[in-house]
Amino acid sequence: MKAKKAQATGVATFIVIMALFMLAYVLLLPEEERKGLIDEQGTSEEEQKELSGQTNLLYTSPGNVFPYEKNELKIPVNSVALYAKTEEKVSEIATKLTASKNWFSDEIKTLTFKIDNKDALEKLQLFFFVTSGEGAIYIKFNGYTVFEGEISSADSPINLPTDRAKSTNTLTIGMSSGDFAGDSYSLSSISIKQSYKSEKSTETRNFQLTAGEKAGLKKAQMTYFINCLKIDPKEQGDITLLLNGNELSTERVICDAGTQTQSMSMPYIAAGRNTLEFKITKGEYNIEGIEIELETKEKYYPKYSFELSDEYYEAIKDGEKDAFILFKFPNDKDAKKATVTINEYQISFDTKEDDYERKVSGYLERGANYVKIIPKIDFEISSLKIYVAEPE
Repeated sequence: MKAKKAQATGVATFIVIMALFMLAYVLLLPEEERKGLIDEQGTSEEEQKELSGQTNLLYTSPGNVFPYEKNELKIPVNSVALYAKTEEKVSEIATKLTASKNWFSDEIKTLTFKIDNKDALEKLQLFFFVTSGEGAIYIKFNGYTVFEGEISSADSPINLPTDRAKSTNTLTIGMSSGDFAGDSYSLSSISIKQSYKSEKSTETRNFQLTAGEKAGLKKAQMTYFINCLKIDPKEQGDITLLLNGNELSTERVICDAGTQTQSMSMPYIAAGRNTLEFKITKGEYNIEGIEIELETKEKYYPKYSFELSDEYYEAIKDGEKDAFILFKFPNDKDAKKATVTINEYQISFDTKEDDYERKVSGYLERGANYVKIIPKIDFEISSLKIYVAEPE
């Protein structure tokens, strides 16, 4: 027992000595190597970003950049999902019932049912089968007569007035006539069908042009294709395209038309923010592959788009958040020189450092934003980031 205890004590002592040795080794390392070691074993850049309270609006790797000219500009636009459809709910309120009347009795049946959302109700119908009967019957909906007379299955469905609908509704079924022997009707499968209009029939998308791009604009068009989620021709409606409130076209949706091209009138296009609006009358569609194609006299350089939410826009405006642009380069030896356009604002850098950062809070707009890099020399950009963070 003593031998085992001595052996365990020796192992523990060895572990403590090794731990102290490793700690001393790390502390004696040069600062850069020690920082790299800690970073490798600690959190990633994305994790550090989250821990530091930063939120990326844009993160990309431009790679090699260099001065060049191009007079064609293509701006991709996010897809649009639109629908204007009718959703239906059918509920059986009685399996069967009999209404009768004679000189001595009057058998009246009362049924109740609920409506989910009477404000959105588009159509309300009563369905039934007549299994037997003769005479004159009446049907009242919330006290209002919707049918009276002889009835058969061919009279189903009966439309119920939606303006008289309530959250809880009553159907009263009785006989209008009845002699000594009496008249009666037997009905089965009494059901109510509620129809609701469900729609997102319009949606907008934004894109940006600089004043120079607008001034040198020679030609503009939009390409897109429509993916119909229902292929029944009876389900298709019209689609209207608008640019800054001006109608470009209205036409019937053709589901197998492939990629379509829509010309864009020059006077409709503005410097700065432009708004595309898509509107439909009926149907369910995904409008995809949307791209603005511009032919311009101005030199064109690749640019990147990003969105600024209402929440972050207000936070930046109120001084609760700051926005920054951060460039990282492969080394701190080569020259890096460029002008950067953020919406309608410009900043420049001329540096040999391995990064360049600047606050750009006042340059951002609510919604769509863009950043464009205009290199003055050839160089490489490892990463470009625009982020928001707490003020220092």
